[in-house]
Amino acid sequence: MTPPPVAGRASGVGAHKRRSRWLSGKFLVLFLAVATLLGGGTWFATSQGQQASAAVDDGKVFQFPTEKLDTAIAYWMSRGFPFGRRTDRIDMTDPNDPTNSATNRVGFIMRGGFFLDAASGDLTEFIRNIPGTQEPQLLEYDIDIRPTRGTNRGDERIVRDNVNGFIFYTPNHYTDFHLYQYLEGPNASDVTMPVPAPVCRESGGAITCPNPTAGAADLQVTEETPTAEELADQPAEGPTTPGPDSNDAPVNNPEFEASNSDLLGIAQQRGDNQASEWAVLITALWKLFLDPSNSSPKTEL
Repeated sequence: MTPPPVAGRASGVGAHKRRSRWLSGKFLVLFLAVATLLGGGTWFATSQGQQASAAVDDGKVFQFPTEKLDTAIAYWMSRGFPFGRRTDRIDMTDPNDPTNSATNRVGFIMRGGFFLDAASGDLTEFIRNIPGTQEPQLLEYDIDIRPTRGTNRGDERIVRDNVNGFIFYTPNHYTDFHLYQYLEGPNASDVTMPVPAPVCRESGGAITCPNPTAGAADLQVTEETPTAEELADQPAEGPTTPGPDSNDAPVNNPEFEASNSDLLGIAQQRGDNQASEWAVLITALWKLFLDPSNSSPKTEL
């Protein structure tokens, strides 16, 4: 479903031309560094509670964990940025050797549902103050795929404005927010994808994620209710907020981009990179998922 054109955004402004980004030397670092995404077991810092006041910035000078963020976002893109507070159990089974613990792995990643700040708060106000935006609808997602349900979730989260297309990174459990991407649909007019990205499919309650590795079995994703341990430091889920309940990316809007080019410049470029490199990012994620150090054998759940 494609959302209708946004009313109230700036008009009459010349189109903001963006440069498409293809694989570069910088991006090749992903294949060496993205393994950190799957290192959920290394996070033992004490999580902070949700703060009444948060610092929010445009992310222009903040040093992001780029490879880790891009790969996590690629996973949630393949899942369609789903709603609701659930834990994804990811199973990979080799149909030719279903008892081989080296190739039959399981991992977990959680999403927290609607972010409580969506009704009022500093992050919401930051978005409202951008000319031409609609009332935001914020959802939160974990970054790490964890080998067990009991592995600490860490303090890092992605918060996505489902209406306006902004993705914020919080490194310290909702204390601070940094604008990371302005992400539209992968088929936006000024983004060309090198190959179709693998998209998870749902049928009869079963979720299947194609594995782009030749000859490899598909991944099976099961949505499960979070455990008390996973919810130990989770803030209360916010209410459903105004705006379309759709996981479709916002419509490409050159006028909106042009009128906010100073704010969106870097975040917009990151969003273009994300869309054009989506397939490669998710391919790297699934390959690393088979690494025994990043997931658990299915026999040890």
